[in-house]
Amino acid sequence: MFQALRLTDYVLFDRLDLEFGPGLNVISGETGAGKSILLGALGLLLGGEAAAELVRSGAERAVAEALFSLDRDARSRLAEAVFGGEDPGEELVLRREITSSGRSRSYVNGAMANLQLLRSLGEELVQIHGQADNRLLVRPAQQLELLDAFGALGDRRSTFAALLARSRQAERRLESLEKALAAFNSEQELLRFQLQEIDSTAPR
Repeated sequence: MFQALRLTDYVLFDRLDLEFGPGLNVISGETGAGKSILLGALGLLLGGEAAAELVRSGAERAVAEALFSLDRDARSRLAEAVFGGEDPGEELVLRREITSSGRSRSYVNGAMANLQLLRSLGEELVQIHGQADNRLLVRPAQQLELLDAFGALGDRRSTFAALLARSRQAERRLESLEKALAAFNSEQELLRFQLQEIDSTAPR
C-alpha cells in the first residue's frame, strides 16, 4: 500500500508531507492547485525523467520520497520479479534527488539504484489510470494477476515463488561449481603436461 509521500523543494512546494490510509483516498482541488505536481512526483519516483525545472526556485536540490508497506503477496511478487529472489521486507522507501543542474540520484531502501530498478518497481507497485486503461488488459503480466486473483491463488503463488527462488539459487551455485571444476581440470592438465616435459628431459 502507498503510505506516504514527502516532497522537499519540489516545484512549488518547500515541504509537503502526505499520508494515505486504507481504502479510497481522494486528492481534490481547483485547477492549478498542484494535483498534477503530486502525480508527477510519483512518476519521478517510479523512474520518470528528471529536469532542473523540478527544483524549487532558489533551492539547490529537490527531494521526492515515497513509503510503501508490503503485504506477503507483494513481497513475494517483488522478490520474484525485481529483487532476484531476495525478500524486500515489509516496507519499501523510494527516494529521488535532483540538483539544480538537472542531475539526479535514486535510492531504494537507502541503497543507490538505477532508473530501471525504479521502473520495474513502478510496474509492480502502482497503477496510474487514465484514458488508455483498456491497454492494461493486453499485458500478459496483468492478465496473470487477474487470473491468479480470480482463482484465489495468492498462497500457492507465494509458495511457488519461494521454491523458484531456491531453484534459481541452486542453479547459480551449480554453475559456479561447474566453472570451478573446469578451471581445476584445466590447471591439472597443464601441470600434467609440464610434469611430462620435465620427465622427458630427465634432468639431473
